Amino acid sequence: MVRSYEAGLAAYENRSWSEAIKLLESATASRGAVDRPSEILLERCRMYLADPPPDDWTPISVRESK
Repeated sequence: MVRSYEAGLAAYENRSWSEAIKLLESATASRGAVDRPSEILLERCRMYLADPPPDDWTPISVRESK
């Protein structure tokens, strides 16, 4: 599970949305439950797959509320 998650995170950082989705889904399937970090990354990957971010995008997110 950890290897799939880490590979999914790397794919996300490299803007390989489809690959990241596949790896993150594999990580959650092997765990038997969806965890919040994987849910967040899956949501973002699906969003970026449909509407890619600008070329100067960085994989850093800032929380705007508690």
